[in-house]
Amino acid sequence: MSTLKEEAPKRTPRLRKLKRVIYGTALVGATYTGWSMYRNRNPAEQMAFDPSKKTLVLLGTGWGSTTMLKNLDTDNYNVVVVSP
Repeated sequence: MSTLKEEAPKRTPRLRKLKRVIYGTALVGATYTGWSMYRNRNPAEQMAFDPSKKTLVLLGTGWGSTTMLKNLDTDNYNVVVVSP
């Protein structure tokens, strides 16, 4: 009297390692995404304004503003950029 047993194929150690790598990568990716979102929503403290400098307010961050900021000596001006 013999009984037929169907055994499930054994998982190889390579597949287990691959599974752990995939889960680890997903966890690290989710953690980085959460940290990045937090950092973007909570910017660092701004430098205090120097009352002896003139204040320059730029509306928008288009090509003109970018060019002006690259060529501007920020030692002489307090710069405020307002952008949506």
